[in-house]
Amino acid sequence: MKELLTKKDLKLIEKAKKLITKTHTRNKKIVSDVVSIIVTDKGEMFFGADIEGLAPGSGVCAETSAMTNMILKGKGKDKIETCLALYGEPNYKNKIYQILPPCNKCRKNLRKFGKPWVFISDTTKEKLK
Repeated sequence: MKELLTKKDLKLIEKAKKLITKTHTRNKKIVSDVVSIIVTDKGEMFFGADIEGLAPGSGVCAETSAMTNMILKGKGKDKIETCLALYGEPNYKNKIYQILPPCNKCRKNLRKFGKPWVFISDTTKEKLK
């Protein structure tokens, strides 16, 4: 089931754009250019950033990072209502942002916390089944 993004969803995107300026990293060993925000059914927000390492398969998705933060805060039994992942290059002349739907691994992990809405574009979201 797809739906258009609400004003609340658009505010979440703006929050992610501000957040990515803190995490945007590119050096010889690590790349971090995706942030994720998870919102629980209780309205609590948890943040994550991706880590792309040099070794194949060594990366961590931003959504996984956000879920880990949620668990570490003692909220592992809460339901996830919404998950947003945003790719960004905020430090360039032409700022670039793109909504990223979660990968299959993240979708499966997100489903362990309910049936959240996931952003799939800059205008729509979808309920995980």
